[in-house]
Amino acid sequence: MMNLNASHNIFNSLSRPKSVENAEIDKSEFLMEWKNILYMLAHDMKNPVISAGGFLSRLFSGKYGSFTQRQLDYLELIRDN
Repeated sequence: MMNLNASHNIFNSLSRPKSVENAEIDKSEFLMEWKNILYMLAHDMKNPVISAGGFLSRLFSGKYGSFTQRQLDYLELIRDN
């Protein structure tokens, strides 16, 4: 949770006029933060997909018994998409 002093500092920095130099720094910081957010989002979305793929591979290996044709159809649909 953000403390009051930190939120006061953020408000002051947002309400203050920016010089051209500060605007360029802010723009580059914003772009860097945006790239970090996109990277984290992509990473967080990719991990469950990779885990599901590994789980499906184990199911298809046959070590856990056989499946009905209907079950196999659904598993193949999941794997292929």
